[in-house]
Amino acid sequence: TLELTVENKGQVAAPFPLVVQRDTQVLQTHWIDGFTGRKTIELPLAERATHVHIDPDHTTLDLYRHDNLMRTRGILRKARPLRPSLLWHLESDEYAFVNWVPVLSWDRYDGLMPGLGLYNAIDPPRPYEWQLVPQWSVRQHELVGMARLQRHWWWRSGPVRQLTLGWSGRTYHYFENAAWQYTLRYARQGLFLRLAFRQKPPTSLFRHQLDAAWTWIHEEQARFDTLGNFTGKAWARRPVARLVWTGSNRRPINPWSLQLGLEGSRLDYFQQTHRYVRLWLEGRFAYTYASKRHLAARLFVGTFLHNTAAQRGFILPGAWNLTAQGFNDYAYDRFFADRWADSGLWSRQIAMAEGGMKVALGPAYLQGQSNRLVVALNLEADLPKKLPLGLAIKPYFDLGYYEGAGIFQPDDWRDNLWWQGGLMLDMLGKQLKLYLPLINSDNLEMLYDQSGRSTVWSRLVWTVPFETYDPWRLREEF
Repeated sequence: TLELTVENKGQVAAPFPLVVQRDTQVLQTHWIDGFTGRKTIELPLAERATHVHIDPDHTTLDLYRHDNLMRTRGILRKARPLRPSLLWHLESDEYAFVNWVPVLSWDRYDGLMPGLGLYNAIDPPRPYEWQLVPQWSVRQHELVGMARLQRHWWWRSGPVRQLTLGWSGRTYHYFENAAWQYTLRYARQGLFLRLAFRQKPPTSLFRHQLDAAWTWIHEEQARFDTLGNFTGKAWARRPVARLVWTGSNRRPINPWSLQLGLEGSRLDYFQQTHRYVRLWLEGRFAYTYASKRHLAARLFVGTFLHNTAAQRGFILPGAWNLTAQGFNDYAYDRFFADRWADSGLWSRQIAMAEGGMKVALGPAYLQGQSNRLVVALNLEADLPKKLPLGLAIKPYFDLGYYEGAGIFQPDDWRDNLWWQGGLMLDMLGKQLKLYLPLINSDNLEMLYDQSGRSTVWSRLVWTVPFETYDPWRLREEF
């Protein structure tokens, strides 16, 4: 006889077949009365039986079948052979499918990056999930890529609907110096936790969750001697801890969302250790004035509860920004084609984060950055009627203020007040957004002229939300 422990994790005590096999040949079929929880079953084994299989013909409703087949002898009795599958495959009793898809990406420092996306599941979600994307940097002749492991728990009752605990990491290159012929690499890796709370009543469109993350940022940094000669590279690291609550109501009429975040970090700069704790609030609201027509508003307030660099004459990673660009993406949260570009197409890439303004001045300008406070209001409006050729053009208006400190503190607070209006064009199914500023505050006009952006077209910026192209993230949202 063989003693088996079977667990029913569902709520329905349905009977199920327990089949004894010799390889794929059925020797015996035993119908087990339904139960919930765990039950130990003594099963008589036929001669030369090799496997015991729960419901091999899939006559019962079982979502996760990865542990329904077991060998009668040997070690790792429930281990299944691996089998590759292009794109996606349903859960299998007999094989552990490794799904794969070819991947090709590009950025300024790594060049073309062919690779493979490997993962065990997309939908339905599984308790254990992993994703691995190894890529080869054609330009640097080095391995780059990303990876993620996560474990999910679900509950049918109580305040928490889902708990996810995981680890993620990625590494690419972020800077290049042509004069000294070196390239710098970054790597970020850390743990994350997500609590998705249950909505009440169950039909409510309101969703809210709490995210916590501890991330280590590793960066290669250039080293120079006292004469300014390049002597090599060394790794530096800094932690970033975050706690973020997000709530949203995605109703079709007047949707809204709120986000409240807290972040802390420690970093070394000029042989001193600096620390900060920053707090932010973001609200997104849309007034529906007609079918699929909205007036959208975004309000953002970011401040510091503690910052040892608040009164210093320099800007550190973690400072607030009225415009999010590659060079100030201090935690490498987003993907940029060229993080340190100061001219050309790639210098015009922005992200819709923090102040949300569309002023891409580049790394040479400290204006719009603050060690103390940033407040911004972003407005967009759908036009009342459709345009010819299906063009999705929207007027926008931004108002932003940043508080300077030390040598950046102006005589008049209005010097740090920016405003701008223009037109936005949605392209590629709203995946590419172009922003063309048409009117600007006087201080912005002066900055544009100083940076060589005196014409309207030279001020055009664009954004693509690369970080949202994540099937697992989209699955959780829907």
